[in-house]
Amino acid sequence: MAIRKKNAEGSSRRETVVPAPPAPRFIHTRLLVEDMDRCYRFYRDVLGFRPRFDGEGSVYAEFEAGHHTLALFSRELMNKVTSPGSPTPRGTSCDSVLLVIEVNDVDEAYAKMKTRGVEFVTQPHDQKDWMLRVAHFRDPDGNLLEINCGLSEASFPPTAAG
Repeated sequence: MAIRKKNAEGSSRRETVVPAPPAPRFIHTRLLVEDMDRCYRFYRDVLGFRPRFDGEGSVYAEFEAGHHTLALFSRELMNKVTSPGSPTPRGTSCDSVLLVIEVNDVDEAYAKMKTRGVEFVTQPHDQKDWMLRVAHFRDPDGNLLEINCGLSEASFPPTAAG
């Protein structure tokens, strides 16, 4: 984009303005839970959150929460992603919440954050069951965060019907 600006003498000059890259978008909070059905019913029936993605009998659910999403996910399954091979006895997983940040390109954000000293728990990888490309890291206090972006349809193998 080009704009015209006046210099100190009052004459006009053309200047190119490069837009700033978009800021990361904090899209939802994912609570990592032991008893999915019990937590799902609590957030739906007791607190009154409206389901966006129904998860009763599942390992994942989303609720409308204004301009934000509250999600529930199996703590055991998240531990398998962030700490593969580590045993997780019931009730002893170290994480109970995951902050999720949507980015345009996980690999690019990962590289940029690495140069800023972020130590990642997982490298960028596709979670095809989630339809996302993800990478995980911790903040200075040890809280788990995820950067992600949606996978394109080209990431999935063709089905017998397609």
